[in-house]
Amino acid sequence: WHDGPSAVKNMFPEYLTPFMQQWISYDPHLIIQELICPVLIVNGETDLQVAVKEAELLYEAKPDAEYVIIPEMNHVLKNAPSERFANFATYNAPDLPVNEKLIETIITFVLK
Repeated sequence: WHDGPSAVKNMFPEYLTPFMQQWISYDPHLIIQELICPVLIVNGETDLQVAVKEAELLYEAKPDAEYVIIPEMNHVLKNAPSERFANFATYNAPDLPVNEKLIETIITFVLK
């Protein structure tokens, strides 16, 4: 971790190093297979940080999960275009509401 790119090192304070080293060692595809509780896999179609392919891989690893891809939702759970700069602009727009389909999806899942 200390030998990583300076841009990454500068993103996190040094005291988080042990946590980050442990965190990046996890394989979510293996962990999700072990879950015995209901699982909801949600991803936004315009998420620039976590590709829909990652959600697909989780669903392949846990095919009994509920799987939802939400159109126009980005990483910060807001409606956003796929165009990079306009999408990132939503990250600092507290007036934008959380995606309605996400709210409905979570409510439906929790009430099951």
